[in-house]
Amino acid sequence: MSCNCEDIIKNIKLENEQLKELYDDLEKQHMKMIFINNMLNENIMTLEINKNGDILYASELFLKFIEYRENELRDINIYNSSFIDQNSLKELRNALIRSNTWNGEIKYITKSDDEIWVNCRVFPIINSEHNIEGYKFIKTDITQNKKIDSYLSDIFSLNDFKIAL
Repeated sequence: MSCNCEDIIKNIKLENEQLKELYDDLEKQHMKMIFINNMLNENIMTLEINKNGDILYASELFLKFIEYRENELRDINIYNSSFIDQNSLKELRNALIRSNTWNGEIKYITKSDDEIWVNCRVFPIINSEHNIEGYKFIKTDITQNKKIDSYLSDIFSLNDFKIAL
């Protein structure tokens, strides 16, 4: 049995080149994912909690929105937090008990005591054993819509009152 060392070396070099190409492609894909993650973090309000309600992650935009810093949220449990309106919290908790997803409106109270509203979509984070390990919140600011609705409601209520007189 003869061994052609040149062929073996040639095959090893070829495999090394192929591995380097795969590694370079993987590196490019990783950089793209980092870029996309950074763009999402800056432009979409998200929140991630574990099953117990402990906050694991909040996007930069969400932190700006509620006027908190990331380190201020580390020890906060969403189910006991003061920055979520208790009626919104009760509806959210009941919905998550009944099913694994929820879509609705949540009222937040900022550090400066302003009321802000979001439309929120909540879906489970599933682990490799197919168990729920937490929830991801994706939020859209609807505060201006709520203010307009309230203003229009007040106007129509006043007009109804005047007509009744």
